[in-house]
Amino acid sequence: MSARLTITLAALTMICSGILSSASYAQDEPALKPTPIGNPGAWIPMDAYPPAAKASAEEGRVAFTLDVDNAGHVNECKVTKSSESPLLDETTCNLMTANGRFTPPKDKKGKPVASKWSSAVTWRLATPAPPVAPAGANGTPSSPIGDIGTWFPKSAYPPAAKLRREQGRVTVKLALDETGRPTGCSVVNSSASDMLDAVTCTLAVKNGRFHPALDASGKPRATTYTLPAVDWVP
Repeated sequence: MSARLTITLAALTMICSGILSSASYAQDEPALKPTPIGNPGAWIPMDAYPPAAKASAEEGRVAFTLDVDNAGHVNECKVTKSSESPLLDETTCNLMTANGRFTPPKDKKGKPVASKWSSAVTWRLATPAPPVAPAGANGTPSSPIGDIGTWFPKSAYPPAAKLRREQGRVTVKLALDETGRPTGCSVVNSSASDMLDAVTCTLAVKNGRFHPALDASGKPRATTYTLPAVDWVP
């Protein structure tokens, strides 16, 4: 079973970028926010899914807060909402602590200060492509070529959606021609974000590739294909 990460990018989720940062200060001074150095999505590599969690089909979303010192290093990671998998919670914090780097904020005197940064990571196992059925009375259905997850890179997250912290799950249906190329897209289940719905269809049509469907005589035919849900988490 392959693995797919949706990373909440303060970015991802992965993920990436819609950063939610907070810190406790005196009431007359606004919370200061650290700035991630590089892409936070890269702090959790795609091969980081714990094998034991993968084997037991553990999935979930881990929300966390990092304590960032005045040099931009992560001193501590606290899980604020568990994925219900201790292994995924622990792995998230270990990777964030080891790889997270920030530009610290400065106080009114221009001095770097400690701060906090909050985000989340969604760990989800990729949905395997449906097997190609043998030709029968109704022919052979179409099937995806390659990993569907690669059709929706984290870098494609709409900047305006990130800014508004829009997220959600989108399911779309594609119209496929006789060669297996998408010619149209419609939203089956909306994310409640027009931008995320639109970019899902745009990427599905642009990047989607399929083995063509065959009729009962083995001749390629046009068809439709409903993709597994695509998760966008900023």
